[in-house]
Amino acid sequence: MSNRQKSEPGRRTRQRILDTTLALYNERGEARVSTSLIAAELGISAGNLHYHFRHKDLLSAALLVRFVSEFAALLPPKG
Repeated sequence: MSNRQKSEPGRRTRQRILDTTLALYNERGEARVSTSLIAAELGISAGNLHYHFRHKDLLSAALLVRFVSEFAALLPPKG
C-alpha cells in the first residue's frame, strides 16, 4: 500500500472535521462550540480529533485558510 493510499482516510477525516466544525460554528457560534462537541457530532473520539487538530484555534485557522483560498480563486488574476 502506498503512502497516498494510507493517508487518504486521514485526509477525508480532516475534511469531515472541518466541514462539521464550520457547520457548528454557523449554527451555534464559535464560542459555543467545543472540540468535545465536534468529536461527538462526528462520532469520533476526542483523541482522533486532537490527532488532526491539537487545539480549537488550529481548527479555526484551517477554516480561515480554506476560506481565503476559495475566495482567492474567485478573484480575477493580477496583472
